Amino acid sequence: MMNILRISFLVLIFGFVSNSAYAELDCPIQSDGYNITNYGAKGDGEFLNTKSIQKAIDACASKGGGKVIIPAGVFKSGTIILKSNVELHFEHNSVLLSSINVADFPLQPMPKYRSHKDQLGGFNALIYAEGQENIALTGSGTIDGQGPLHTPMPNPYAGDIDGRPRNILLISCKNIKVDGLRMLNASI
Repeated sequence: MMNILRISFLVLIFGFVSNSAYAELDCPIQSDGYNITNYGAKGDGEFLNTKSIQKAIDACASKGGGKVIIPAGVFKSGTIILKSNVELHFEHNSVLLSSINVADFPLQPMPKYRSHKDQLGGFNALIYAEGQENIALTGSGTIDGQGPLHTPMPNPYAGDIDGRPRNILLISCKNIKVDGLRMLNASI
C-alpha cells in the first residue's frame, strides 16, 4: 500500500513538473486572454478590424504572450502580423473575413528565406509571421479569404503569382500549431 502511495505521489509530481516545463517553454497563457473586442473590434462584417486585432496581438506579445480571442461574429481585416508566444484563438461561430481592398494588404519585406516562386518584391497575407516561434491558430472558427472577390495587385511582380493575399503565410517560424479551424476561399 505504501509503495502505491509513493508511486502515485511521484506520478503527480512528475505531471506537475512536466506541465510547468511545457508552460515555460511554449506559450504562457493568460487565463482570460486578450479579446479583440476589448481593443475596438466589431463583429459586424463591415468594420475594418485590422488595427484592433493587431493591438490585441501586440498587447499580448508585450506581456510575454498568451491567447488572443476572436469571439463569435464576422471580423473583417487586412494583414495581421502574429508574434512569438501568441495563440490566435477562434471561438465557435467566429469568422476572420479578408478585406477585398488591396490597400489593406501592404507588402511585407522580402524575407531572408526565399523560394523558387518568389518574385522581385515581398509578400502579403491575411495572417502573416516571419521568424516567430510558439505561435498557434486554434479553435472552431473560420478564416475566409474571399479569394474570388480579390483582384490582382497593380504590380504582379511584387508578390508571388498575381499578388493576391494568401490566407496564412508563416515564413521561417518554429513550433507552430494550427488546429480545428475551417479555411475558405484562399486567393491563391
